[in-house]
Amino acid sequence: MLLACLPGLAAVLVLALCANGIGRRATAAVHAPVAARPAALRHTAPQPRIVPRSAWLDALSRHAQPPPRYDDKVVAVFVHHTDSPNGYDCADAPRIIRYLYAGQTGVRDWDDIGYNFLVDRCGTIYEGRAGGVERAVTGAHTQGFNHRTAGIAAIGT
Repeated sequence: MLLACLPGLAAVLVLALCANGIGRRATAAVHAPVAARPAALRHTAPQPRIVPRSAWLDALSRHAQPPPRYDDKVVAVFVHHTDSPNGYDCADAPRIIRYLYAGQTGVRDWDDIGYNFLVDRCGTIYEGRAGGVERAVTGAHTQGFNHRTAGIAAIGT
């Protein structure tokens, strides 16, 4: 069971490292005076393949929504799970995400799915909330802590 989770956990780790900047030396930044800190380095890791919303959200399921909101940067990542069964076939992940989207936009009356990204048990990363993957989209994943954060949900428990 634990081995089945490893691809998804690896994908979440890569997203977290990309959001934080892999190229920085954390120890040097902690001890350097604020005025002496160099400008933040851009991460050097390649962006993982991310399946776009159009691959899981069909026109019939789409909910009318306002334009996305953006933050200036991401400073923290919250990792959630969808509290759904783990034993799904990874080919069913788009359907599962549509159900999650329908629950959040229909039952909860949110304007979109709350998570910025979703990861299935095979390690596939899906774009969640509208607004693109190149900008810091303000999510709805952690009540009161959505500003400057990204939300990643592992599909399953």
